[in-house]
Formats: sequence, structure tokens, C-alpha cells
Amino acid sequence: MNDDDVLFTKPLREQVYDYLKRKMNEREIVPGASINLRKMSSQLGISKTPLRDALLQLEGEGFVTILPRRGIVVNELSQRDIKDFYEIIGALESSTVRIVTSLVTPAVLAELTSINDAMDTAWRRGNAEEYNDLNTEFHCTLPRLSGNRHLLRLLSNYRRRLYDFMPRRNELIHEWEVRSMAEHRDFVGLLGEGKFEEAASLLQNVHWSFTLQDRFIRVYYFEEEETKSSSA
Repeated sequence: MNDDDVLFTKPLREQVYDYLKRKMNEREIVPGASINLRKMSSQLGISKTPLRDALLQLEGEGFVTILPRRGIVVNELSQRDIKDFYEIIGALESSTVRIVTSLVTPAVLAELTSINDAMDTAWRRGNAEEYNDLNTEFHCTLPRLSGNRHLLRLLSNYRRRLYDFMPRRNELIHEWEVRSMAEHRDFVGLLGEGKFEEAASLLQNVHWSFTLQDRFIRVYYFEEEETKSSSA
């Protein structure tokens, strides 16, 4: 893989998968682009098999489409896709709240509060990567508590489709982040009061509402406004 080489400690398929993800993150492979299997395998100095396996995994995750005898196309993320993913994640996360009501202890509430406080610190420092990692951790806390590995996998897949390989994934949108953290605090407060249905509704009908978050979504994904603040 020339200067992109690393010491392979993983199976080659996983190494190629990581390589493709990095190229997507760096915008060297962009949505709408075509991937020539033969050309790329030659460039990387590998056989087609691990490359094909990595692309099959990316197809299963929704990032590419393999067209028989026509090549591989990197999928674009449409506004309809985002709306659909928001609806699905909102429904899944709200259902999780109802599943784990008996498991929400003071220690869990303290953990959620601590994560959200750490998000605020990362936001104030302009550290988008840390902020986004903590945001994911916040949203994984209750699903992980449920012990439902299939639920966790579904949520992970949809979140990755929304957030991985985005040109602005390392940027923060000031108003959106402030609003998101405030919604997190309200959510934890409702859990602490035992208002689980209200907490579930907040997740589904506010936090993951495409309609309510639409203007921020347009900034983040479609660059329709310039009200964001950079992480730089």
C-alpha cells in the first residue's frame, strides 16, 4: 500500500476496510465516486479478494453499492436517508428507555451526567473528535445496559451511516451542540424523576426529530448555512 502501509496485525480484509474508511474520511473517496476493483487492487498491491470482502462489508453497512458488471459506487447520503435514519434511531432509543427502567440507578444517572459534562468541556475546547466520541458514549449507555446486542448493532450501524465519512465530522456547530447537551440534561433529569415515558418521548420527538433538527442538519450535511463554529 506504498506510503499508506501499516504493519498488518489484523486480517488483510480488515486492513483494507480501515484503509477505505480513512480515504472516505479524508475525502479522497467521495460520495458518488466509482471504485474500480481491478485498478484499486493493483494500486494497493493486493489481490481482489480482500478488497472485495471489505467492499462487501461497506455495502452491508450502506456506504457503497456493488453493481454487477458495472463496478462499485460510493453512496451519497440524501436528505430522505437522514430523515429515515433519525426516525429509526429515535424509535430504537426511546424503546430502550422503556426496556431498562428498572436498571436506571443513581450510578447510571451519574454516569450520563458525567459524560454530558465531559462533552461540554470538549465543546469549549473546540475538540470535535472528543465531543463526538462522548456523544456516542452517552447514547450507547442505556442500549448497552439493556444487554440486547442486536439492538446495539442496529443503532451502531445507523449512527455510523449518519456520521462516518462526513466532511464536517471534525467540526462543531455552536448552537446545535449547546441545544443537544441541554436536551441530554433534560433527558437525565426526567430519568431521575422516574418519568420514563417523558424521557423516551424527548429522545424520539425532540432529540431525534428530523423536523426540529432540520436547520442544523442542513448546515452539517448540505452546507446551506454558515452559522457553525469550527473546531480549529
